[in-house]
Amino acid sequence: MSGSRVLAFTDPFEYQSAIRGAQFEVLVNGKGDFRAELTQVELPRVWIQRGRENLPRIFRGAVKAERFAIGFLTEADQPAIFHCGRMLSPCDIIVNDSDALHRRTDAPCRWGAMSLTPEDLAAGGKTTAGVEL
Repeated sequence: MSGSRVLAFTDPFEYQSAIRGAQFEVLVNGKGDFRAELTQVELPRVWIQRGRENLPRIFRGAVKAERFAIGFLTEADQPAIFHCGRMLSPCDIIVNDSDALHRRTDAPCRWGAMSLTPEDLAAGGKTTAGVEL
């Protein structure tokens, strides 16, 4: 089923529960009142999300085993994030598997992600790249 929605949060626990394709624990590590917005588009085979957070935070969790997730920062003028201890720039793309992951920001963050099944990723890769992924 296709659809879209925009959600606003002041509670990190509600925010973490709404993120599709992964199970994260959100740990806010900055002072102030937490605010986040999550935009989600669900197509029959692809889930697309965009998040915006006003405080530094740590994501700790894992991608769901039945999904393959690709993440990225959505704006070039924001500070880098740290993914599993490695600093990433706004130009980097994060390819997640179902292993545990740890992602930290030192400032407000705007991110995007898409997820699909491993089978759909393989079919799409063969179609676009002409080779098996």
